[in-house]
Amino acid sequence: MRSTLKDFAQAEKLEFLEGSFGKHGELVEQFYLKERGAPVFYADNFREPLTFRVTAYSNEEESKWEPRWQRLLSTLRTALGTQAVAS
Repeated sequence: MRSTLKDFAQAEKLEFLEGSFGKHGELVEQFYLKERGAPVFYADNFREPLTFRVTAYSNEEESKWEPRWQRLLSTLRTALGTQAVAS
């Protein structure tokens, strides 16, 4: 997940940030992709250790952010499998 998101962020010219912590013996990973200091995408496996939930943030109309969102989902599902990515 980390390398896939980092590569996506680089290709899309987004800032990549990450963090992690333990929860009930499992590692929770958090990833932020930011643009101009504001979050654009967020992903974590907080609820289910084997599934990453991905969220998009935008103040713009859907037509502006939707193509990048679809590229991200496609990239993650190709790399990790459809079952490992929830949106």
